[in-house]
Amino acid sequence: MRTASTLASTAMTVATVIRNASPPREKTAACRVALTSAMRLYRQPARPTQARNSSVRTSPGRRPRAGVYDETARNRIIAVATAGTVSGLPSTIHALAAGGSALAATRAAGTLLGRASVPRGIVAHVTLSVSWGYLLVKALPAGHRVAVGLVGGAAIAALDLGVVGRHVPAIRALPQLPQWADHLAFGAVLGAVLDAREGRSGDALDPR
Repeated sequence: MRTASTLASTAMTVATVIRNASPPREKTAACRVALTSAMRLYRQPARPTQARNSSVRTSPGRRPRAGVYDETARNRIIAVATAGTVSGLPSTIHALAAGGSALAATRAAGTLLGRASVPRGIVAHVTLSVSWGYLLVKALPAGHRVAVGLVGGAAIAALDLGVVGRHVPAIRALPQLPQWADHLAFGAVLGAVLDAREGRSGDALDPR
């Protein structure tokens, strides 16, 4: 819980820096720090208390093998990458149905790094997805990841859209319901993929 709390504070600090920093170079540096730190933390081995609740089973008295840690990191990265990729579908479908641009939300996210543009928006999206994804993969309980992921997605939306976004005109101007749907999809898809991946890897790595 201390790790999750620390990351939550770090994510809020990064969001504040991105919002308040004037030179685009400083905003880009803040994103780079958040992305690098999160990727390092993904590869931290699970604590013993987490291992007891993991779907990866080990024999009593035997420490998890290195392959278990590698598989855990791989599962987390794949889950976050998948969620970050498909979570934009709700707002994309809404934009196309309304006759708008499918890249409007991406361009708006670019303003977090200085100005509205697709490349900057992609960098901002990846940075936030990795940072929030790390928090969720650590916090989601096995067996309830999809449901809790929805709640986590709603909490992230409240911060991204309700706290940070309201100070960014381009983000504030976006239709809010599709943006909330994107965040809910992120949490739910992350939980579903992680459950599916750990279910398969747990059977494959079972030493019995």
